[in-house]
Amino acid sequence: MPSSATNKCPSCGAYLEYQPGKSVMRCPYCGGEVRIPDAAQAQPSAPEAPKEPEPSPAESYNGYHCQNCGAEVVTGPTTAATRCYFCHSPISLTDRLSGEFKPDSVVPFALDKKAAEQVFQKWIAGKHFVDHRFLSEEQLTLFSGVYYPYWLGTVTGRTTFDGEGTTVDTSTNGRTITTTTSYYKVHREAENRFTGLVRKALQRVDKRMADGIQPYKFNEAKAYNPAYLSGFMAEMRDIDDSEVRSEMIQTCRTRAENAIREKRGLSSLKGQAHFVPDRVNLAYSLMPAWVLTYKSERAKPFYFMMNGQTGKIFGRLPVKKSKLLLVSLIVGGAVAALLCAGGAFIW
Repeated sequence: MPSSATNKCPSCGAYLEYQPGKSVMRCPYCGGEVRIPDAAQAQPSAPEAPKEPEPSPAESYNGYHCQNCGAEVVTGPTTAATRCYFCHSPISLTDRLSGEFKPDSVVPFALDKKAAEQVFQKWIAGKHFVDHRFLSEEQLTLFSGVYYPYWLGTVTGRTTFDGEGTTVDTSTNGRTITTTTSYYKVHREAENRFTGLVRKALQRVDKRMADGIQPYKFNEAKAYNPAYLSGFMAEMRDIDDSEVRSEMIQTCRTRAENAIREKRGLSSLKGQAHFVPDRVNLAYSLMPAWVLTYKSERAKPFYFMMNGQTGKIFGRLPVKKSKLLLVSLIVGGAVAALLCAGGAFIW
Protein backbone atom coordinates (compact mmCIF):
# COMPACT_ATOMS: atom_id res chain seq x y z
CA MET A 1 0.00 0.00 0.00
CA PRO A 2 1.54 3.38 -0.99
CA SER A 3 2.12 6.07 1.58
CA SER A 4 -0.19 8.87 2.64
CA ALA A 5 -0.01 11.54 5.34
CA THR A 6 -2.37 13.61 7.50
CA ASN A 7 -1.15 16.59 9.50
CA LYS A 8 -2.08 16.05 13.16
CA CYS A 9 -3.00 18.70 15.74
CA PRO A 10 -0.41 18.64 18.58
CA SER A 11 -3.14 19.49 21.12
CA CYS A 12 -5.97 17.07 20.38
CA GLY A 13 -4.66 14.78 17.66
CA ALA A 14 -7.30 15.77 15.07
CA TYR A 15 -6.35 16.74 11.53
CA LEU A 16 -5.10 20.19 10.54
CA GLU A 17 -6.20 22.24 7.53
CA TYR A 18 -4.36 25.02 5.72
CA GLN A 19 -5.93 28.46 6.26
CA PRO A 20 -6.05 30.46 2.99
CA GLY A 21 -4.26 33.78 3.18
CA LYS A 22 -2.27 32.73 6.25
CA SER A 23 0.88 30.71 6.84
CA VAL A 24 -0.80 28.46 9.39
CA MET A 25 -2.73 25.20 9.63
CA ARG A 26 -5.71 25.15 12.01
CA CYS A 27 -7.52 22.39 13.84
CA PRO A 28 -11.28 22.58 13.09
CA TYR A 29 -12.05 21.01 16.50
CA CYS A 30 -9.94 22.68 19.20
CA GLY A 31 -8.87 25.73 17.17
CA GLY A 32 -5.16 25.04 17.63
CA GLU A 33 -2.83 26.49 15.02
CA VAL A 34 0.52 25.35 13.69
CA ARG A 35 2.63 27.73 11.67
CA ILE A 36 4.00 26.50 8.35
CA PRO A 37 7.80 26.91 8.43
CA ASP A 38 8.99 29.92 6.47
CA ALA A 39 10.93 29.19 3.31
CA ALA A 40 12.43 31.30 0.56
CA GLN A 41 9.93 32.28 -2.07
CA ALA A 42 10.03 29.92 -5.00
CA GLN A 43 11.13 31.26 -8.36
CA PRO A 44 9.77 29.95 -11.67
CA SER A 45 13.04 28.40 -12.77
CA ALA A 46 14.43 24.91 -12.87
CA PRO A 47 17.78 23.19 -13.42
CA GLU A 48 18.90 22.93 -17.01
CA ALA A 49 19.97 19.32 -16.81
CA PRO A 50 17.17 16.85 -17.59
CA LYS A 51 16.04 14.71 -14.69
CA GLU A 52 16.39 10.96 -14.75
CA PRO A 53 13.02 9.39 -15.57
CA GLU A 54 11.30 7.65 -12.67
CA PRO A 55 8.34 5.31 -12.69
CA SER A 56 5.13 7.30 -12.39
CA PRO A 57 3.35 6.54 -9.10
CA ALA A 58 0.10 7.15 -10.94
CA GLU A 59 0.79 4.08 -13.07
CA SER A 60 1.28 1.75 -10.11
CA TYR A 61 -0.97 2.76 -7.21
CA ASN A 62 -4.51 3.90 -6.60
CA GLY A 63 -5.25 2.69 -3.06
CA TYR A 64 -4.27 4.44 0.20
CA HIS A 65 -4.98 4.06 3.90
CA CYS A 66 -6.38 6.99 5.86
CA GLN A 67 -4.00 7.73 8.76
CA ASN A 68 -6.93 8.89 10.89
CA CYS A 69 -9.52 6.07 10.64
CA GLY A 70 -7.68 3.37 8.68
CA ALA A 71 -10.18 3.25 5.81
CA GLU A 72 -8.93 2.55 2.32
CA VAL A 73 -9.15 5.52 -0.02
CA VAL A 74 -9.20 4.81 -3.74
CA THR A 75 -8.18 7.69 -5.97
CA GLY A 76 -7.82 8.60 -9.62
CA PRO A 77 -4.42 8.27 -11.30
CA THR A 78 -3.45 11.96 -10.93
CA THR A 79 -4.93 12.75 -7.48
CA ALA A 80 -2.26 14.03 -5.09
CA ALA A 81 -4.40 15.29 -2.17
CA THR A 82 -7.97 14.47 -1.20
CA ARG A 83 -10.23 13.67 1.78
CA CYS A 84 -11.14 10.38 3.37
CA TYR A 85 -14.62 9.35 2.22
CA PHE A 86 -15.50 8.16 5.74
CA CYS A 87 -14.00 10.54 8.35
CA HIS A 88 -13.35 13.46 5.90
CA SER A 89 -9.77 13.89 7.11
CA PRO A 90 -7.50 15.63 4.59
CA ILE A 91 -4.99 13.22 3.04
CA SER A 92 -1.79 14.02 1.15
CA LEU A 93 -0.64 11.19 -1.11
CA THR A 94 3.02 11.78 -0.42
CA ASP A 95 4.49 9.31 -2.90
CA ARG A 96 2.74 10.99 -5.81
CA LEU A 97 4.47 14.29 -5.16
CA SER A 98 8.00 12.97 -4.79
CA GLY A 99 11.00 12.51 -7.05
CA GLU A 100 10.47 14.07 -10.47
CA PHE A 101 6.82 14.67 -9.56
CA LYS A 102 7.65 16.86 -6.57
CA PRO A 103 6.55 20.44 -7.35
CA ASP A 104 9.14 23.21 -7.26
CA SER A 105 6.62 25.67 -5.84
CA VAL A 106 3.03 26.22 -4.76
CA VAL A 107 0.83 29.30 -4.94
CA PRO A 108 -1.27 29.00 -1.73
CA PHE A 109 -5.00 29.70 -1.61
CA ALA A 110 -5.72 33.31 -0.66
CA LEU A 111 -9.53 32.90 -0.74
CA ASP A 112 -11.25 30.47 1.61
CA LYS A 113 -14.55 28.85 0.65
CA LYS A 114 -16.69 31.58 2.20
CA ALA A 115 -14.80 34.33 0.41
CA ALA A 116 -14.97 32.38 -2.86
CA GLU A 117 -18.74 32.03 -2.54
CA GLN A 118 -19.11 35.77 -1.96
CA VAL A 119 -17.02 36.57 -5.05
CA PHE A 120 -19.07 34.12 -7.10
CA GLN A 121 -22.41 35.50 -5.89
CA LYS A 122 -21.28 39.03 -6.73
CA TRP A 123 -20.24 37.85 -10.19
CA ILE A 124 -23.64 36.36 -10.99
CA ALA A 125 -25.64 39.21 -9.42
CA GLY A 126 -27.73 41.00 -12.01
CA LYS A 127 -27.59 38.12 -14.48
CA HIS A 128 -31.37 37.78 -14.69
CA PHE A 129 -31.62 34.93 -17.17
CA VAL A 130 -29.58 32.41 -15.19
CA ASP A 131 -31.35 29.20 -14.19
CA HIS A 132 -32.58 29.84 -10.62
CA ARG A 133 -31.44 26.37 -9.48
CA PHE A 134 -27.88 27.39 -10.28
CA LEU A 135 -28.12 30.20 -7.72
CA SER A 136 -29.29 27.98 -4.86
CA GLU A 137 -27.38 27.63 -1.61
CA GLU A 138 -27.23 23.88 -2.19
CA GLN A 139 -25.37 24.47 -5.45
CA LEU A 140 -22.72 26.63 -3.76
CA THR A 141 -21.92 23.83 -1.29
CA LEU A 142 -20.41 21.98 -4.27
CA PHE A 143 -17.52 24.46 -4.47
CA SER A 144 -14.28 22.47 -4.32
CA GLY A 145 -10.80 23.85 -3.72
CA VAL A 146 -8.24 22.18 -5.98
CA TYR A 147 -4.54 22.69 -6.63
CA TYR A 148 -3.85 22.22 -10.35
CA PRO A 149 -0.39 21.59 -11.83
CA TYR A 150 1.20 24.06 -14.23
CA TRP A 151 4.55 24.45 -15.93
CA LEU A 152 6.22 27.85 -15.57
CA GLY A 153 8.91 28.83 -18.02
CA THR A 154 11.63 31.31 -18.85
CA VAL A 155 13.17 31.25 -22.33
CA THR A 156 16.20 33.20 -23.54
CA GLY A 157 17.59 33.30 -27.05
CA ARG A 158 18.90 35.35 -29.94
CA THR A 159 17.02 36.66 -32.99
CA THR A 160 18.54 37.84 -36.27
CA PHE A 161 17.01 39.50 -39.33
CA ASP A 162 18.41 40.01 -42.82
CA GLY A 163 16.47 41.71 -45.59
CA GLU A 164 15.71 44.87 -47.50
CA GLY A 165 13.87 47.98 -46.40
CA THR A 166 12.67 51.10 -48.13
CA THR A 167 11.71 54.65 -47.29
CA VAL A 168 9.47 56.72 -49.55
CA ASP A 169 9.50 60.53 -49.53
CA THR A 170 7.18 62.73 -51.57
CA SER A 171 7.70 66.44 -52.31
CA THR A 172 5.66 68.94 -54.37
CA ASN A 173 7.03 71.86 -56.35
CA GLY A 174 4.27 73.67 -58.19
CA ARG A 175 2.65 71.09 -60.44
CA THR A 176 5.55 68.68 -60.06
CA ILE A 177 5.30 65.82 -57.57
CA THR A 178 8.55 64.04 -56.85
CA THR A 179 8.65 60.64 -55.18
CA THR A 180 11.99 59.36 -53.89
CA THR A 181 12.40 55.73 -52.86
CA SER A 182 15.52 54.75 -50.92
CA TYR A 183 16.61 51.12 -50.55
CA TYR A 184 18.52 49.76 -47.58
CA LYS A 185 20.12 46.51 -46.69
CA VAL A 186 18.83 45.70 -43.19
CA HIS A 187 20.57 43.50 -40.63
CA ARG A 188 19.26 43.29 -37.08
CA GLU A 189 20.22 41.30 -34.00
CA ALA A 190 18.40 41.05 -30.67
CA GLU A 191 18.86 39.27 -27.37
CA ASN A 192 15.54 37.97 -26.06
CA ARG A 193 14.31 36.91 -22.64
CA PHE A 194 10.72 35.76 -22.11
CA THR A 195 9.42 35.26 -18.56
CA GLY A 196 6.07 34.36 -17.04
CA LEU A 197 5.27 31.63 -19.56
CA VAL A 198 2.53 29.34 -18.21
CA ARG A 199 1.17 26.06 -19.55
CA LYS A 200 -1.21 23.56 -17.98
CA ALA A 201 0.38 20.30 -16.81
CA LEU A 202 -2.76 18.13 -16.57
CA GLN A 203 -4.29 16.61 -19.69
CA ARG A 204 -7.93 16.56 -18.60
CA VAL A 205 -8.12 20.24 -17.63
CA ASP A 206 -9.77 22.30 -20.36
CA LYS A 207 -7.16 24.69 -21.79
CA ARG A 208 -9.67 27.56 -22.04
CA MET A 209 -10.52 27.13 -18.35
CA ALA A 210 -6.88 26.85 -17.28
CA ASP A 211 -5.92 29.95 -19.27
CA GLY A 212 -9.14 31.83 -18.48
CA ILE A 213 -8.37 32.29 -14.78
CA GLN A 214 -4.81 33.51 -15.36
CA PRO A 215 -2.77 35.36 -14.30
CA TYR A 216 -1.52 34.30 -10.88
CA LYS A 217 0.81 36.42 -8.77
CA PHE A 218 3.91 34.28 -9.08
CA ASN A 219 5.90 36.55 -6.78
CA GLU A 220 3.75 35.16 -3.94
CA ALA A 221 4.65 31.55 -4.72
CA LYS A 222 6.15 29.50 -1.90
CA ALA A 223 8.67 26.68 -1.95
CA TYR A 224 6.63 23.48 -2.07
CA ASN A 225 5.39 22.27 1.31
CA PRO A 226 2.63 19.61 1.54
CA ALA A 227 1.11 21.56 4.45
CA TYR A 228 -0.42 24.01 1.94
CA LEU A 229 -2.42 21.13 0.46
CA SER A 230 -4.07 20.06 3.72
CA GLY A 231 -7.84 20.42 3.48
CA PHE A 232 -7.85 20.78 -0.31
CA MET A 233 -7.68 18.47 -3.26
CA ALA A 234 -4.65 18.44 -5.53
CA GLU A 235 -3.71 16.94 -8.86
CA MET A 236 -0.28 15.82 -10.05
CA ARG A 237 1.02 16.52 -13.54
CA ASP A 238 0.69 14.08 -16.41
CA ILE A 239 2.15 16.30 -19.16
CA ASP A 240 5.89 15.89 -19.65
CA ASP A 241 8.26 18.86 -19.69
CA SER A 242 9.51 17.99 -23.19
CA GLU A 243 6.06 18.65 -24.67
CA VAL A 244 5.78 21.99 -22.86
CA ARG A 245 9.34 22.98 -23.72
CA SER A 246 8.77 22.77 -27.48
CA GLU A 247 5.46 24.64 -27.20
CA MET A 248 7.03 27.47 -25.19
CA ILE A 249 9.94 27.76 -27.64
CA GLN A 250 7.51 28.07 -30.55
CA THR A 251 5.55 30.78 -28.73
CA CYS A 252 8.75 32.73 -28.06
CA ARG A 253 9.94 32.24 -31.64
CA THR A 254 6.72 33.77 -32.98
CA ARG A 255 6.93 36.74 -30.61
CA ALA A 256 10.63 37.39 -31.24
CA GLU A 257 10.45 37.12 -35.02
CA ASN A 258 7.35 39.32 -35.23
CA ALA A 259 9.04 41.96 -33.08
CA ILE A 260 12.23 42.08 -35.14
CA ARG A 261 10.21 42.39 -38.38
CA GLU A 262 8.61 45.67 -37.29
CA LYS A 263 9.18 48.49 -39.80
CA ARG A 264 10.44 51.03 -37.23
CA GLY A 265 10.52 54.08 -39.50
CA LEU A 266 10.78 52.20 -42.78
CA SER A 267 8.04 52.32 -45.39
CA SER A 268 8.45 48.62 -46.15
CA LEU A 269 10.55 45.74 -44.89
CA LYS A 270 11.07 42.28 -46.34
CA GLY A 271 13.43 39.54 -45.26
CA GLN A 272 14.03 36.51 -43.08
CA ALA A 273 13.94 36.41 -39.27
CA HIS A 274 15.44 33.57 -37.26
CA PHE A 275 15.11 32.92 -33.51
CA VAL A 276 17.51 30.50 -31.80
CA PRO A 277 16.79 29.57 -28.15
CA ASP A 278 19.82 29.08 -25.97
CA ARG A 279 18.27 28.45 -22.57
CA VAL A 280 14.94 27.13 -21.31
CA ASN A 281 14.16 27.02 -17.59
CA LEU A 282 11.05 25.11 -16.51
CA ALA A 283 9.50 24.79 -13.07
CA TYR A 284 6.58 22.67 -11.92
CA SER A 285 4.08 24.50 -9.71
CA LEU A 286 0.70 23.90 -8.08
CA MET A 287 -1.84 26.73 -8.34
CA PRO A 288 -5.16 27.14 -6.50
CA ALA A 289 -8.61 27.13 -8.05
CA TRP A 290 -12.17 26.88 -6.79
CA VAL A 291 -14.17 24.61 -9.06
CA LEU A 292 -17.94 24.35 -9.52
CA THR A 293 -19.94 21.98 -11.72
CA TYR A 294 -23.62 22.47 -12.51
CA LYS A 295 -25.51 19.55 -14.00
CA SER A 296 -28.63 20.80 -15.75
CA GLU A 297 -31.47 18.48 -16.63
CA ARG A 298 -31.11 18.65 -20.42
CA ALA A 299 -27.80 20.27 -21.36
CA LYS A 300 -24.25 19.14 -20.79
CA PRO A 301 -22.68 20.05 -17.42
CA PHE A 302 -21.51 23.64 -16.95
CA TYR A 303 -18.02 24.04 -15.50
CA PHE A 304 -16.61 27.05 -13.65
CA MET A 305 -13.16 27.81 -12.33
CA MET A 306 -12.14 30.63 -10.02
CA ASN A 307 -8.57 31.71 -9.40
CA GLY A 308 -8.07 30.82 -5.73
CA GLN A 309 -5.66 33.71 -5.30
CA THR A 310 -7.29 36.62 -7.20
CA GLY A 311 -10.94 35.54 -7.59
CA LYS A 312 -10.97 35.76 -11.40
CA ILE A 313 -13.75 33.54 -12.82
CA PHE A 314 -14.10 31.72 -16.11
CA GLY A 315 -17.15 29.72 -17.24
CA ARG A 316 -20.39 29.69 -19.19
CA LEU A 317 -23.61 30.42 -17.32
CA PRO A 318 -26.69 28.18 -17.71
CA VAL A 319 -29.38 30.39 -19.26
CA LYS A 320 -33.03 29.68 -18.49
CA LYS A 321 -34.38 29.72 -22.06
CA SER A 322 -38.04 29.91 -21.01
CA LYS A 323 -37.34 33.07 -18.99
CA LEU A 324 -35.37 34.60 -21.86
CA LEU A 325 -38.19 33.76 -24.31
CA LEU A 326 -40.81 35.28 -22.01
CA VAL A 327 -38.87 38.53 -21.69
CA SER A 328 -38.32 38.61 -25.45
CA LEU A 329 -42.05 38.20 -26.07
CA ILE A 330 -42.91 40.93 -23.58
CA VAL A 331 -40.38 43.36 -25.08
CA GLY A 332 -41.43 42.45 -28.61
CA GLY A 333 -45.10 42.94 -27.73
CA ALA A 334 -44.39 46.31 -26.14
CA VAL A 335 -42.43 47.49 -29.18
CA ALA A 336 -45.21 46.30 -31.53
CA ALA A 337 -47.84 48.13 -29.45
CA LEU A 338 -45.82 51.36 -29.55
CA LEU A 339 -45.42 51.10 -33.31
CA CYS A 340 -49.16 50.51 -33.79
CA ALA A 341 -50.00 53.43 -31.50
CA GLY A 342 -47.59 55.66 -33.35
CA GLY A 343 -49.06 54.63 -36.72
CA ALA A 344 -52.61 55.32 -35.56
CA PHE A 345 -51.57 58.76 -34.31
CA ILE A 346 -49.90 59.64 -37.62
CA TRP A 347 -52.85 58.57 -39.72
